[in-house]
Parts: sequence; C-alpha cells; structure tokens
Amino acid sequence: MFDYVFCLNAINHVENLNKAVEILVQATKDDGTLIISVDAHRSKILQRIFAALPGDILHPHQYTLQQYESLFKNQGIEISHVILKKREPIFDYFVLVLKKTKTEKFEQAKFLRN
Repeated sequence: MFDYVFCLNAINHVENLNKAVEILVQATKDDGTLIISVDAHRSKILQRIFAALPGDILHPHQYTLQQYESLFKNQGIEISHVILKKREPIFDYFVLVLKKTKTEKFEQAKFLRN
C-alpha cells in the first residue's frame, strides 16, 4: 500500500471501472492520498447521448464529475480538492485529490447505513 497513488487520464479508459476504482483504493494506505485526473462530461444531456451511442472505443465510460466522485465516495474516499485544469466544449478535464479514510471508520459507517 502507498501513501500516494496516481491515476492520470486513465480511469475512463479501463473496461471494468468499478474494479479499477476498488484496486486504486486498496493500493492507497489509510489516510493516504489518491490523485485522479479525468475527462468528465459538462452536460448530462450530451453524456446520455454519448452513452447511448457507444462509438468511442477508447472511452468506454461516459461520466459526469458527480458520477466519478460517487464511485470513489462509495469506496470510503473523501473528496479533498477538485481542480478544473481545462475547459472544453463537451468535456472538462479535472484533477481530483482524494483522501482515504481509515478502513475501520468507513466500515462502521457502512454498517450503520445498512
């Protein structure tokens, strides 16, 4: 496990996004930092169109920033910073600085929600 884990402009290129997020989280120590960069849809309408008409084999995941954030939050990751690096007509390029909470704390919170 590592204090810092980086995934730069790659997460939306993987076949199994949930598994990739799980592996990144597992590779990060408790209280460690995970830094992700990703292209995210600016418009939910265009995001739905891109998802319905899959033609971009290099980008199998068409997500908004909020959807990417939810993927990590569901794994016990806190959003520390969201940095907009580049604005484009359809996509924005973000860097997410994420903090992994202590595993016990996340498991307790998960137990209480169920």
